[in-house]
Amino acid sequence: MSDEYVEVARHTTVRRYPGVGQMIATTVLYQHSNDYDPGHEYFCLASYIAMTPEDDWRNSGFCASYNLDTAYYSLKPFGGFFGQSGPQTSPRYPVSAGDGLGKLLNTFDIFGIFSGLFGHPVELHAYDTTGVAWTTRCGYFTQGATDSLNLTPISEVVGKQPAADDTAWHVLAGIEIDTEPGWSRPGEQPASSLPWDHLVFIRKATEAA
Repeated sequence: MSDEYVEVARHTTVRRYPGVGQMIATTVLYQHSNDYDPGHEYFCLASYIAMTPEDDWRNSGFCASYNLDTAYYSLKPFGGFFGQSGPQTSPRYPVSAGDGLGKLLNTFDIFGIFSGLFGHPVELHAYDTTGVAWTTRCGYFTQGATDSLNLTPISEVVGKQPAADDTAWHVLAGIEIDTEPGWSRPGEQPASSLPWDHLVFIRKATEAA
């Protein structure tokens, strides 16, 4: 995170699925301390998501999405768009520097079989300037399958500077965490659960008299 951004707020949600696993999601909102742009506001959204299995279940994967074009009852969207977003990684078997085996697997893994068993692919889906999502999965024989499967998406959000008399609350973003495909064990997957959300509200700060 750049030193030019300062933390404004954070929220953590823990969801436990008894006998299957647990999800922890923390969302943090940052604001640019001094962007020298009178026409726009610059924010940064960051999430830390961790999936942990229980008993003999194994992590399979989950999805996290950021949606800027969302409202909440009478609260309207802030009207921002995405700048840079990360991580941007390959859906293939991840290859680190000097990983000869990984390069070999990618060469012959045309159908993604090795990646599905030994890999930890993360896919970035950019729908438009107001929607972005990440799908992370782990192979059945990876450490992340039995330990903790983590993802830390980060996105810069740019929006028009509110009018001088606009001190109403707006929805900066809706962040959805979906536990699909969730957890698995041989021949079985748990029943799917409904996605859950973090909503980020903002408003223009009023100057003290």
